[in-house]
Amino acid sequence: MRPGPVSVLSNPSYTLKIYGSTMATLRITQTKSIIGAPPRQRRSMEALGIRRMHQTVQHDDSPQIRGMIDRVRHLVNVEEAK
Repeated sequence: MRPGPVSVLSNPSYTLKIYGSTMATLRITQTKSIIGAPPRQRRSMEALGIRRMHQTVQHDDSPQIRGMIDRVRHLVNVEEAK
């Protein structure tokens, strides 16, 4: 009989490799309004968790987050959190 599936996140060594302290954190602040922005940009802002002007959120640096930031780079200010 085969064992059941094991969650990757339940393995501590794998979790440390992905979520270790070496991962950078980005601080993203909305600086311009999304009024008149295309739906794709609005969805990217929503996915980033930004709802209003001058709101700041923090996300781990990943290719997915970088892609969303690239879509709305003219609406946000991005800096590395310390």
